[in-house]
Amino acid sequence: PKGKEAEYFGFYEISDKGTSWLGPLAFALVFQLTNSYRVGIVSVLLFFVIGFFLLLAVPMRRAIIAAGNNPPAKL
Repeated sequence: PKGKEAEYFGFYEISDKGTSWLGPLAFALVFQLTNSYRVGIVSVLLFFVIGFFLLLAVPMRRAIIAAGNNPPAKL
């Protein structure tokens, strides 16, 4: 929303830096437990799958309007 750009950017940066260790931790932990790089990569892939479904839950049209922009005809 207009006027809150810095607040949202700060939240983005904190969440980015605060969770940047989760992927390497998951990979290392799964690799140590299974001794398999493939299973380790799959554990990191789960973060992308979870993120994809979380992104699907975002009301894009409403967010575009809240940002003060005109939504496209097709989203």
